[in-house]
Amino acid sequence: AFEMDSFLEAKLERFSLLLLEPGEIYFEDYSAIYYPAGLADVKRRQKGRLKLCSKSLIFDPQEQASPILKLIFRDVRCIQKTTEKLLQRVEAKGGVMSVSSSQVIEMKESNVIGPYVFKRIDEDYLFSLTYANLQEIMPHIQQIHKATTLNFVDQMAMISSIVRANKPWFLSMPAG
Repeated sequence: AFEMDSFLEAKLERFSLLLLEPGEIYFEDYSAIYYPAGLADVKRRQKGRLKLCSKSLIFDPQEQASPILKLIFRDVRCIQKTTEKLLQRVEAKGGVMSVSSSQVIEMKESNVIGPYVFKRIDEDYLFSLTYANLQEIMPHIQQIHKATTLNFVDQMAMISSIVRANKPWFLSMPAG
């Protein structure tokens, strides 16, 4: 029974579109690994899903006891490939993305629906992608981050062009 419970836990996803801001667009989902701050070694890493949205990055860890982390782009100072040698083993697999943010929102810790926890703390959040190539994904994430720094009209125009450019092929087929 224990093996089945751990299997089901890995399959259950706590993410919901209801966690997004009004008007926020969900773009992509990546299998990822999060490396918590103060990491002494790679063993404390958390596997999960990294959701790319028009106003935020959301990390949904597989481990139900850990909270979902939401990094709102307006609080993010910088998104870049990290140069830290602490994670050398991971670097060989495609690199680690560093998201420098002044705030993180924690949600659904232990899978309990409750008030969000807003933590105002300057911190770097480190992620690596399991299957996707970080070099290909980074420009897309940085473009969406840049869009959130623009005034509202320019931001909406840029997000609209991103949505049009990423429209799935089956939506562009003529009706009939």
